Amino acid sequence: MRARRQYLIPLLALWASCTGAFAHQDTIIRLEGKALVGLPSQYSPAELDLEAFRLQIGRRVMQFSPMLRGFFLRQPYDLKVSASWYHENDYVTLPPYLVLHVTPKGRDYTYRVLLALDTLRLIDVSVDLRGSAGPPETFTIQTLRIDLSDYDKKLIEESVKDVR
Repeated sequence: MRARRQYLIPLLALWASCTGAFAHQDTIIRLEGKALVGLPSQYSPAELDLEAFRLQIGRRVMQFSPMLRGFFLRQPYDLKVSASWYHENDYVTLPPYLVLHVTPKGRDYTYRVLLALDTLRLIDVSVDLRGSAGPPETFTIQTLRIDLSDYDKKLIEESVKDVR
């Protein structure tokens, strides 16, 4: 029995360190008025103006394209903002990023707009569809990537400007 414990403890420690290495959770960013609160100072000023459809992170400003504005104009919505700047940034993972989660009220889907924090480059746009898979307490999420036209990509890319 003692020999088993001798091997079990190091194995459990190894398992715990490996599972922790793969766990990552975005930081929730609060929207107070127009200010995005919770980002490190290197990304200041950080503002999201939903009346002017403008996002500023540091010295970069993005004016939302008509396609991105559509997520906010169609109906009332709930907005959640999250970000990550503390994960590994190599060829396998994402750069530091900000995510806008736009959920139309009373609907079972959420639009996600994923932007690079340093450049405001659009990384991805997708929609999460929530559904039920059996008992009421279980649900599934299916993520579908929204394929943008070349025209929309160009409008979004050109909407990012440097501010002095």
